[in-house]
Amino acid sequence: SKSNRSVSFNDINMRKYERALGDHPCVSSGAPITIGWRFNEFNSIPLDDYESIRGPTLRKEQIRIPAEVRLRMLVDQADVSLRDVKDAELASQRERRQIYKSQKTAKYKTTQKIEELSETLKRKIKRVVTGTTKKRQEVKLWRDAQEVALQKIDQGDSQEVAFKNFELQERPGGIMPPRLARSKSLHL
Repeated sequence: SKSNRSVSFNDINMRKYERALGDHPCVSSGAPITIGWRFNEFNSIPLDDYESIRGPTLRKEQIRIPAEVRLRMLVDQADVSLRDVKDAELASQRERRQIYKSQKTAKYKTTQKIEELSETLKRKIKRVVTGTTKKRQEVKLWRDAQEVALQKIDQGDSQEVAFKNFELQERPGGIMPPRLARSKSLHL
């Protein structure tokens, strides 16, 4: 037979921890605040008694502590110097800038990857529509490049660049770049 499993709660044990200067970067302004290691422990109370006196649950905006209030808590109650508070505030700002920069870089890389995938997809669709293969497209590109180079030679442009005859080489991995002849020079 299956044993019945259950969970029950009896008493609530509470501790009140000291406040301390924090290092968390996710504060909108001012220095972050955290709890320290020291605490005061209170007597346990029955769960039902706690539920009857605890009051309503706080909303998110009620939990936030404004920067000025945090400053007073740290200086007055936690004995933190103004210099330490300012240092923590500046460190938090630097950390937030670094997080923002990282997020921006990640977003840029994602956008760049999407653009690359889009271009790849466009090329593949064009090959399907025109009925050509990647290999044929490479051969056409090399031939077009050779024609442009020969036109530049015929025009006699001023810049001289080493030129070698374009010869398309078929290899197991596909079309390889042209082999360049040693004896000619190209004016671009």
